[in-house]
Amino acid sequence: MGESGEYDAFIEKAGNLIDSKKFDEAIEHFLSAKADWQEMKRVQADLAYAYFYTDQFRKAILCFNKVLKDVESAENIRFMRGLSFDRLDDIPSALSDYLQVLKLNPRAKSVHRNIGFLYESMGDHEKAKSYYKKALELDEDDPGVRQRLADLDV
Repeated sequence: MGESGEYDAFIEKAGNLIDSKKFDEAIEHFLSAKADWQEMKRVQADLAYAYFYTDQFRKAILCFNKVLKDVESAENIRFMRGLSFDRLDDIPSALSDYLQVLKLNPRAKSVHRNIGFLYESMGDHEKAKSYYKKALELDEDDPGVRQRLADLDV
């Protein structure tokens, strides 16, 4: 098997581990990769997801940063990095990433919802309501957002 075939097999195994929610094994697998593979965007992105799902948010952010260094428009990577910042209670960084996602995709309903949560947690209920309303425009069947909005209107 040539270098390309080895890499493909490596990525396939990593994908299977992640799909099976064996995130700790996936992390070990990624960290055992050849040095030049470890710096590849695909490996860094998948490793970041594995770190995220094992609550290792700081490590996830470092990996997301490596991917975003050259790929500023990576909507999902930026969203996940925002979630990581959010879980670490770094509200300004989470908000910054979420707003960047909205520049790329103004119809990202989960981002509107998450920004609403952030503004609500900061006590800015008017901005929170604005983002919750937009989230409901995009998905009127979201009972969680509907409830948050109703709670703020009380």
